[in-house]
Amino acid sequence: MFRWLRWGFAITYVVGIALTYAVPLAGFFGVPLLFVAAFGCTIAHPATQKGLDRLAVAVAIGTNLFILSISLWLFWVPRGAYIRPMAWNALVLLVGAACILVVGILVLGVFRRGGRSGWAVLALTLAVVSFLLGPVLMHTTALLRGFKLAD
Repeated sequence: MFRWLRWGFAITYVVGIALTYAVPLAGFFGVPLLFVAAFGCTIAHPATQKGLDRLAVAVAIGTNLFILSISLWLFWVPRGAYIRPMAWNALVLLVGAACILVVGILVLGVFRRGGRSGWAVLALTLAVVSFLLGPVLMHTTALLRGFKLAD
């Protein structure tokens, strides 16, 4: 029934490898494709359907902890300083978007096998929180610490 899903993730994996190694500066697109395709190939295989609900929650919690750990530097910015964290913003949003994709794929696998929807809803909620955590944390620390975001 989901044979096309396995082939689709396998093709995505090959395209991700080609983009990562063959085209200069395409790793920005190729690495997330590899990430999504690896998880997709894992859940599309029927033998690995057990425990996907808890795996989705673990991926979302791990992503939130990663974003929090790379955001700790915001607490040591001096008061009144102007900062422009463009690379940090890009990394946080890319990791958050990849988390939403991966958790969404895992949750599709949970619903495919008729798993618990409570864990799946928690995982999707945490994935959306991971996408929004970085910008909210940056603006909150800017208000608390008194630094300014440059335009």
